[in-house]
Amino acid sequence: MYIYQGVKTDELKKLQTSHIDLQQGKIHIPGSKRSNSRKLSLKPFQILDLHEYINRVRSELITEPTDQLFISREGNRNLKNSMHHLFRALRRINPQVRDARQIRSSVIVRWLNNHNLRQVQYMAGHKYVSSTERYAMNNLEELKSEEEKYHPLSD
Repeated sequence: MYIYQGVKTDELKKLQTSHIDLQQGKIHIPGSKRSNSRKLSLKPFQILDLHEYINRVRSELITEPTDQLFISREGNRNLKNSMHHLFRALRRINPQVRDARQIRSSVIVRWLNNHNLRQVQYMAGHKYVSSTERYAMNNLEELKSEEEKYHPLSD
């Protein structure tokens, strides 16, 4: 969900089983004070994985009734430890991965290359278009620095 829906960690923690519609292949990401809610498509393999997780794995993890979608291995609802271990494992595979914000930023930049600004604003859950525009400007700055570093005609 970090990679394909660009969710933030706090959004991931707030997801409930009712936010997933496996029949439609959609996920509802609730809004907050700082972000708008949005409904995004799931990738086909995510639907299969979520179905397996919800119907088998999650029920094995639950120690007390809850609607929270993701539960840690110990059965508690605090995902902080699980996320820490996940990103530590990811850094072993790819040392360039820093954190969830970096992944979200790269997802938004990729969306900007494929969709118009307003679509990306909705997909990212940004309340203000200026928040989305910042990613476009950051991407331009990165491209300029890459060009200066690697272009054969640069000094």
